[in-house]
Amino acid sequence: MALSFQGPLLDEDPPAQSDGGDLTMAQFTNDPKTYVQGTTGPSNGTVHLWTGKSMPTRSHCMDLLLTQGQQYVPISVRTVFCAESHNGRFAVATILSIDTSDPINPSAVAQVSVWSQPISLSGSGN
Repeated sequence: MALSFQGPLLDEDPPAQSDGGDLTMAQFTNDPKTYVQGTTGPSNGTVHLWTGKSMPTRSHCMDLLLTQGQQYVPISVRTVFCAESHNGRFAVATILSIDTSDPINPSAVAQVSVWSQPISLSGSGN
């Protein structure tokens, strides 16, 4: 899935690119890092880095985003992060490549898996 100033709408099946997508790229002046930006979802923040040894489950991502969600996370190739869609669906993404040749419009390619169930405050479902 391509990420740039346009990002995927994770609630669409299949995800569609949009200016108001759930995940977009961000670069800040005087900061050499490249970031992924999550848009506003039902929980506190919509992205968070995953540092576990295995891939996270839906419950892992939900717990992480509900308690420690952020608007931006720095990325590099092989970064794994959890994300939340506008409608509360959770996803996990792995960055496969990053292109910063245009510093105003960085882009990346990510493998993204979206869980079909929207947010459940009861914590059930995986």
